[in-house]
Amino acid sequence: MRTILLCCFVTLQMACNSTQQLQKTEDVTISSIEELSVFLSCCIDSLPNINHFSRYKERIESDEDKSLHWFSMNYCDGEKLVLSMETNWVSPDTISRITVWAPFIQKNRIYVGQQYGKIKDSLDLEIPSSPDGELFLKIKDKPNVFIQLDVGDNEKLYYGSKHMIPDSLRIISIVVR
Repeated sequence: MRTILLCCFVTLQMACNSTQQLQKTEDVTISSIEELSVFLSCCIDSLPNINHFSRYKERIESDEDKSLHWFSMNYCDGEKLVLSMETNWVSPDTISRITVWAPFIQKNRIYVGQQYGKIKDSLDLEIPSSPDGELFLKIKDKPNVFIQLDVGDNEKLYYGSKHMIPDSLRIISIVVR
């Protein structure tokens, strides 16, 4: 599963450089997770430019059923993927998930690259189930915001308790739903 996630991330980063980019519209400046929530339920084609990043829209098909598809608006800073705003197959025009891949969009001390041990008191004790077998934790005061930790080869953490998580693990993404 980690390999698939890494391949998807690398593919998205390569696409930042090579995909035809959309025309620029008015720029919006974003620096916090809270500011991203306004884009949930927006039409993907009405999303603004953010922080002068380049952007491109991508169609994604389900591995299991090729008739199911959704879209992602990906924002890049040079060759680095910063944000992905995705629709879903039920409503392929409406943003339902935002993933942050860069450390400069944050919530207080919570940002991509931060160590778990420095923020664990800000996280919910319950580990939500993840059908993809990845470790996501909720932020206490933001039930629609999750952090994803890099568990490496330690698969037992996918199903363990918060108290088994080493303080040294780092956040690899922040997801707003």
